[in-house]
Amino acid sequence: MLSLSGAEAEAFLTAWQSRTAWLIHEAGLTKASPEDFGIAKP
Repeated sequence: MLSLSGAEAEAFLTAWQSRTAWLIHEAGLTKASPEDFGIAKP
């Protein structure tokens, strides 16, 4: 388990969300682009 908190945890989760959302989108499994939701491409 990760022992992250505060800004460090937020940075980790933001990066994870970006990578995951774009990976799923590029695999053709989404109807909308992550960019439509303000998720930057890594």
